[in-house]
Amino acid sequence: MQQMYGMQSVQQNMQGMHGVQGNGGVRRTVSPPVSMDLSNNAVDWQLLKLPRPTDFFIDEDSYFLGAGDILQAMVWGVRETLLNISITNNEIAIIPTVGAVNVSGLTLREAKQQILELIQREYRARSVDIFVARVKEIPVQVLGQVNNPGTHVVMGNLALSSVIELVGGANLKANLREVQLIHPRHGTRIVDVVASERIMGQPSVSLRNGDVIFVPQRDLQVMINGDILHTGIYDFVEGDKLLDLIAISGGMFSSADSSAISITRTIGNNRDSIKTITVNFDNAANFALQRDDVVMVPRRAEFRPVRQVQISGEVVFPGTYVIQENHTRLIDVIQMAGGFTNDAFLGASRIVRRNFVHTAATEERKQIAIQSGIQITPSENNFLRFTTANETRISMNFAEIKDDNSIKNLLLRENDEIVIERNDWTVNVMGAVLRPGFVDFAEGRDVNFYIAQAGGLRSEAMQRQIKVIKAGTQNRISLRDVQKIERGDIIWVPERDFVSQQERQQNVAIRGGIWGIVGSIATTLTAAVTVMMFIQSQ
Repeated sequence: MQQMYGMQSVQQNMQGMHGVQGNGGVRRTVSPPVSMDLSNNAVDWQLLKLPRPTDFFIDEDSYFLGAGDILQAMVWGVRETLLNISITNNEIAIIPTVGAVNVSGLTLREAKQQILELIQREYRARSVDIFVARVKEIPVQVLGQVNNPGTHVVMGNLALSSVIELVGGANLKANLREVQLIHPRHGTRIVDVVASERIMGQPSVSLRNGDVIFVPQRDLQVMINGDILHTGIYDFVEGDKLLDLIAISGGMFSSADSSAISITRTIGNNRDSIKTITVNFDNAANFALQRDDVVMVPRRAEFRPVRQVQISGEVVFPGTYVIQENHTRLIDVIQMAGGFTNDAFLGASRIVRRNFVHTAATEERKQIAIQSGIQITPSENNFLRFTTANETRISMNFAEIKDDNSIKNLLLRENDEIVIERNDWTVNVMGAVLRPGFVDFAEGRDVNFYIAQAGGLRSEAMQRQIKVIKAGTQNRISLRDVQKIERGDIIWVPERDFVSQQERQQNVAIRGGIWGIVGSIATTLTAAVTVMMFIQSQ
């Protein structure tokens, strides 16, 4: 039972502890301030000369507050009051002049609600905005089938799959469908990381202080082939239904014959004794799979595929449009969609193109290199991650498309996604600043202005390593090369520990390159001396 402590009285028998069970993943949602507006008046941050509240990427329904988290509550009334709320090692939220709330086991959304109720009792306010000002760092132990087991310090708002990737990724023997999160007080959670990455709407799982991540070895497996997005071998989890496998493999194509999905099943321990079962997709949710099942999703014989692209965002008629291969250009689809709206921001708009690469072979090359003791440099790792991705952003400027014959008027391909962004009158300041988040855009202002609006640099900030990520191209530019800050740009201020780690990796790569050059020179000199001695002896 949660207890809430007031300055004048102890409020007991409050809302019970609620844990959230779910699946971890890389999808992260923006966490806006929780607000209870008593006067229906929206907050005008620009008028009050205050920076906007921090917008961390946090799933409020899965993030658990802990030591190191800092919240801020802006109380709007006759006199505006800003309350800094810290979380103790015992997971108690301390609210100055108000009291304390035990947030152990509460999600961020639940904790915000209880803090809001307590502030209401002490302040007569028109509204109260509560937001995350700083996210905790968590020391987490990662064990099992990972490339770099051990204890690592990560940001508390990262999803489980992101943490595994940050510590070197899982190896080829890993079962990512039954990853265990072990906590000394809150027990063990079993997380299906694959499902969280492939199935839309799956809740994310954030880490708690004290969590241990254990990635088990794969054991039981099933296979799916045919007219499916991600064919291949998947770990089998007891209780899996056919629909579960289709979902984590990305779903069926529109050309699939969903009425005749076949499952080839081994009978007993004799691999030569098999039977084939035909299942209609309507019954997929009830059909239980077994280990070693092979699922085949056939294509409809009469299917005549059409090529389609999707356009979304600031066009008059967003949606899906049919194209002709080697004929339909970008401007054609924009015209089909009614053209741009007045709010379109062409500088940040983009095209995403699907890649169908041999991801298994690429990952296998990476694993072989690691297991052979070969150091993967940051640039090599980025290349491998690029080749294992299934989509690529096409670099182009939409504003340069003049007419049908323009060299910038790109020929579209099947499954291209065109995203026309909305005018964003903000700049995002991230990293080692006091109040990271969105700052209102001001024409002609430089990086120092936006950093000052975000509260200034923290002590661990590496000022010489500041980068600007351009909204249109996503290129990362050093501060000395930045000509101007534009709408939608991101200013990234690295922290000392992060930069030091990158420098160490780069130094290792540089030293390896130097010794390689020295070795080559020595070999050449030795060969030259040997030839000269041979000539003299003759």
